[in-house]
Amino acid sequence: MPGSNCVFAGCSACHSRNRGLSFHRLPRNNPEWKSELLHIIRSTRADPINIDRLTMCSRHFEDECFSMTTTTTGRIWRRLKPGSLPTRHLTKLTHKLPARKPLVRLIWISLCTFLL
Repeated sequence: MPGSNCVFAGCSACHSRNRGLSFHRLPRNNPEWKSELLHIIRSTRADPINIDRLTMCSRHFEDECFSMTTTTTGRIWRRLKPGSLPTRHLTKLTHKLPARKPLVRLIWISLCTFLL
């Protein structure tokens, strides 16, 4: 995940710059938890997101949401406990982005302008 940014709007945490933070992806094997996380994420953003690559930083979760595990090499991993939801440093969406014009309409307008 080098260079990945936190998905929450207003959060400037980046994996390569913030060494003290942990970054987490959406769960693959728990669809209920995944849908709850996506609902919270989408309530803070108006722009579309790529759910396959998004990461969330540990700033948005309480300390009780993590379990610490140690690998055989002695490295400590912070893992999210199943069902943990972000509750800290969330900015709610206050406005919607303007709707995009359909691509077909833009091409038609461009074509009409060109023919005139």
